[in-house]
Amino acid sequence: MQWYKKAAERGLKEAQYNLAICYETGEGVKKDAKKSLFWYKKTAAQGDGDLCYKIGLRYERGDNVRRDMKRAAKWYERAAQFGCREAFFAIAECYDTGRGVEKNSRAAFSWYLFAAERGDADAQFIVGACYSAGRGCEKDVFEGARWYKKAAEKGSAEAMLSLGYCYHGGDGVPRIAEKEAYWYKRAAESGNAEAQYLYALCLEAGELVPQDFVQAIKWYEKAAAQGNGEAKEALAKRKIYKILK
Repeated sequence: MQWYKKAAERGLKEAQYNLAICYETGEGVKKDAKKSLFWYKKTAAQGDGDLCYKIGLRYERGDNVRRDMKRAAKWYERAAQFGCREAFFAIAECYDTGRGVEKNSRAAFSWYLFAAERGDADAQFIVGACYSAGRGCEKDVFEGARWYKKAAEKGSAEAMLSLGYCYHGGDGVPRIAEKEAYWYKRAAESGNAEAQYLYALCLEAGELVPQDFVQAIKWYEKAAAQGNGEAKEALAKRKIYKILK
């Protein structure tokens, strides 16, 4: 333990990290959350992005420290600057919502884009939404649709639904009814309640897909079970219609 302390005080990163763990777990020393955090910070400051991110999480959650979003945001941004992928999205959310930092839509978009370019599906969806609405960037419906597609192909149900909307309105893509229905169905199958309702409408009307009342009711019920008000209303109307008939 003495070797750890001396080496840590001399700036040896590995020793600083091990000493932090010892204070955190009580191995060889008395547990001390403050000293543990102190040495984690010393280690992180030497370019450890992942550790910077974890310190940010501690401050956000109040894990053995007083909850402090300003400090959390500071550590998230430092982590992002050191290349931590999780931190790209975390600091983007801070700028997007104004948690711990002054709200800044352009800074938020910049960090979301950084995360999106590195494969984060949630960030890809948000970048698509930003381009579609011109939030934090110049409005570009073509870029919006492109990023929605990237996120959708990675399994984002929200992106699938948004891509369906794009094909419905011709926003950044041609108006293609079959693709609109396809993405509604994909989003519905992924559990998105709004998509379940819209796909049920498609099945009931038989405009975008072959008409199928049984399947339509099934999807209305799935959407209603998740609290979708329009689906509940649709089911109620059909029950009344059956009674009157």
